[in-house]
This record gives sequence, C-alpha cells and structure tokens, in this order.
Amino acid sequence: MIPNLRFPWMKQIKFPKKDLLSISIVTKSDTNESRTEGLAQRKVDGFYVARNGSKYDNNSSEFQLFKFGESWSLQNQNESVFDYNLTNGNFSMYNSYHTTPRFLETLLGNLTALFENYTESNITKFNSTCRNGWDDSADNQCLLAIARTHNISVGCNVHEANEQDHEEYLRRHDKPPKFLETMPTSVNLIYGLNESFSINLIDCINDENKERLNFTVEPDFEEYSIDNGVFNWTIGTGLRNSNTTGVINFMVTDRFNHTGYHALKFTYCGCENYTECDYSRMRDFLTTLPFLSKNGVFAACICPNAYTSGEFCEILKNPCDEYKCDNQSLCNNTMFEGIPCADCPEGYNVRLQDNQQNCDSKFVCSK
Repeated sequence: MIPNLRFPWMKQIKFPKKDLLSISIVTKSDTNESRTEGLAQRKVDGFYVARNGSKYDNNSSEFQLFKFGESWSLQNQNESVFDYNLTNGNFSMYNSYHTTPRFLETLLGNLTALFENYTESNITKFNSTCRNGWDDSADNQCLLAIARTHNISVGCNVHEANEQDHEEYLRRHDKPPKFLETMPTSVNLIYGLNESFSINLIDCINDENKERLNFTVEPDFEEYSIDNGVFNWTIGTGLRNSNTTGVINFMVTDRFNHTGYHALKFTYCGCENYTECDYSRMRDFLTTLPFLSKNGVFAACICPNAYTSGEFCEILKNPCDEYKCDNQSLCNNTMFEGIPCADCPEGYNVRLQDNQQNCDSKFVCSK
C-alpha cells in the first residue's frame, strides 16, 4: 500500500510494470518547480546545506553528515508530503523509535571512552603515537584509525601520511625569507676603534619559521662567524691584504631551499692607530692604485712621524737605528717624536746634520 502524496505541482505518479523500482511523475502543465530542499537537494556552492543553514563539504565526518541528515527529519506532520491517514500511519513513528548511532569522533576528547577496552599503557602509547609534529597537537585521524581497526600500524600509516601532507602544504604555500628594512645597508669599520660589528640576522628576517633558517656570507672572511643566527665580525687587520670590493652579501635559506639576499656595503680603515685615518683619500682596492678623493672602500693612513712607515703605518722603526747621537748609549729608542738623542752636556753646543747629533765644546780656543 502506497500512501497518497501531496505535491501541489504533481498531477500523476506512475509505476511501470516492467522496470522494477522505477517510477515516473507527471507534473501539471502550469507548474515550474525548480527548487528542492532537504536530503534530495543539490549542493550549494559545493556544500550540503542543513535546515539551519550549516554547510558540510565532501570531507565532513560521518557524524557531521549524520547531523546534516537529522536536520531534515520531520518536526511535525504538516511538513510531510505523505497522507498518513490513508494507511492509518503515524509520522512520529520514526521519532519514537529512532536512536543515534555511536560515532567515535564524538569521543576524541575522552580517550578512555574511545579506547574503552584497552589498558592505560596502550592508551598512552596511542596518544604519543598520534601527535602532530608541527605543534604536538593530537592527530585525530590517527586516533580514529586505531579505534576503528584496533591496529596501531594502521594509525601509524595514517599519521605518516598526514605529516607528509602537511609538509607538502607548507612547501606549496611557503614564501622566501625576506630581509627587513632594519637590516643595515652600510657600515664604517675602523681597526683599533671598533672591536667588532654584530647583527642579529634572525631579528632582521621576515619568515614564518625562523628556527630552521641557514645563513651564509660572501666573500668568506676569517674574522667573522655566524652562531645561532648572530653575525659577528671581529674588526682586525684581515682586510689589509684583501682585494674585497667593499660589499658583504648575506644569503638566508629556509627549510624548502627558498632564499633571500641582502648586500651590506662597508668602508674600512686599517691604520695602526685610528687617529691616522684619512677619509679624504680613499680607494677601491688595496693595490697600487692611487687614493681617490672621498671615494672608495679603504681609507688612507697619515703616518705621524719619520719613524713610522708602511701602507697602514704598521712598520715602526727604531729611532736609534735611524739617528746617530753624539753619545749613542744615551739614545732613547722609544722617542718617536723629535730627536731621540740626549741633550748635549753643559758647556757644549748641539750641531745637527743629516740625522746626526754632534756636541761641540764652547771652550775650544781658536788660533
């Protein structure tokens, strides 16, 4: 016995004799019914839409899809398109005898209930196995796989696949690390005045994961190091004999080999004493090229006296080797300003000639 259907737009329903479970519906000619709600409706923008407007996609859990179906259950007899009076039926029979299935995902917050037949040590092992590597949160799909199959190996396989999917998602959405504007673009290095030059490179980087960055620097100098993302350059004499162009190139690489670059220009004064630096005369390379006015990388050095020489005034001569005193035993080899010789004794006049001191007696008789 088939109940009457109360579709206002339907004229007739037919049950062909030949085709099993086949029906045809004849509609009224003046009716255009194009909207269908409930379980029979088509997806809206790719979602199943519940009675209250909640949306569920294809990846929804069994429990979520059950909730979607339940939302369209009859709330009262007026909602039904069937005529129950014909068969003395009762639309509330479904509501009276209906029960909700046991969905495991509703137990994810209570592992004791999810694994009710397992020991505490087993539950602890399941929980430690199903942890997401990126934030140590629970891998619910892994837990459900173990609960459904009672096989931890299946859960491990699900967990490994989830980890790989997450890694691939991060790789596809990864952006190259970028140096921020706080990264310096130029610096003046002075030997003897600046002991070191340091930059916390991690603080100067914009990246989603700063813990797995790798930094390299070109050209390679012996006087610098990078430790835990901190660049430290000890300002010594290493640049004196370098043909560097005055640019340090920083490169940062993330875990997916995406890179970022930054150039730091520098000028350098390697004089033995920083007070000897002459920035009015500079040049690009430490070669025989002449110093140019206010351009270049390396500052010239103005040596303070005749006993100091060399490109950087680094060669210190012994004054007593350069000057002959009347009494050489009284020569002061630490006297780098003026004459290193002791004064002539009383009664003697000093006579200087070609880096030589002569003491002549004032009492010499003339013929």
